Amino acid sequence: MDDEIVLGRDGRVHVGRAAVAKLTQGAPVLKPRLELIGGEQASDLERNAARERLELWLAQRGFQVRDRSSSWTFWSDMVAEMAVDPRLLQSDAPAPGKRTIVDEERVWFLEIMELRPRNSAIPLELVRNEIRAILINQRKLQLIERMREDLYREALENKEIEVR
Repeated sequence: MDDEIVLGRDGRVHVGRAAVAKLTQGAPVLKPRLELIGGEQASDLERNAARERLELWLAQRGFQVRDRSSSWTFWSDMVAEMAVDPRLLQSDAPAPGKRTIVDEERVWFLEIMELRPRNSAIPLELVRNEIRAILINQRKLQLIERMREDLYREALENKEIEVR
């Protein structure tokens, strides 16, 4: 059966000449999902088995998914990583929304949720953990400094050290 399965340039999966599934944009960015076409009369068990078989087939052929929903990426870096012919891109400045980019070997599903100028502030929810780590480290340094001062003062009071 594997030799009959083909992924078309339009994102449709064919078995023989029949389109049986299509890749559609999933909820997270760049995470497409497989949607079966037809087979409404099949049981849930049969539909799940078919979906799993096609997903396995795609994975065996190196189908890669990159999910960038939790980080910001420069458009120029993404284009370079995709290694796609720039002529396939409609413009150098993308607009928010969903896009499908197809070249000879791959299909890219993009969802651009927000655009910001290169040197603008990053949204708080994406750097919250980094800010928290910085604050914790600052508090640790303050605590260490207080402990050092307390030890020094205590040693002076107990005449364990002399200052000349």
